[in-house]
Amino acid sequence: TGHPACNNLGIRQAQGKYIVLLNPDIVILDNALEKLVKLMDQHPNVAAAGPKLLNPDASVQLTCRKFPSLGVPIYSRTAFGRFGFGKKTMNQYLMTDADHEKSQPIDSLLAACLIIRKRAIEPLAGLDEKFFLYFGDVDLCRQFWKTGWQVYYFPEVHVVHYFRRESADEFGFLSLLKSKTRIH
Repeated sequence: TGHPACNNLGIRQAQGKYIVLLNPDIVILDNALEKLVKLMDQHPNVAAAGPKLLNPDASVQLTCRKFPSLGVPIYSRTAFGRFGFGKKTMNQYLMTDADHEKSQPIDSLLAACLIIRKRAIEPLAGLDEKFFLYFGDVDLCRQFWKTGWQVYYFPEVHVVHYFRRESADEFGFLSLLKSKTRIH
């Protein structure tokens, strides 16, 4: 069972007006969830919204995303991302030139902390479970846009994300082979 399937279990049981997808490595600050609810109440055309995610050192994580090109998964996981063409593609995808201090509609947001309007996700039957771990949030945001909803970034609300992605190392799953603990 992957990440979307587990989220769908909670989505199906949710009773409220909003659903919050929240990774276990998030620290909520200054009534962030209450602030997100208030912002969603003020923006009835928004299906999903996310706060500014901060690293533990208070630097901003780039969680606003353009919809990815086919090269993004390759460039983000291999050395090709270090070359000019890979860097350019990744910078466009991660919106490095955008104003991350401005509330704005956005193609897609990282779902580490995402508030979703229940009536917007119900017709979609949740997240697509074909995505085991990554890009389920991208697909969900794409579905919202296709069905006439907006996805919004609200940086005036912020949380701390202790983000560590084991699969992001240069060798991905092959790093297991280098570790002292082996799977037999």
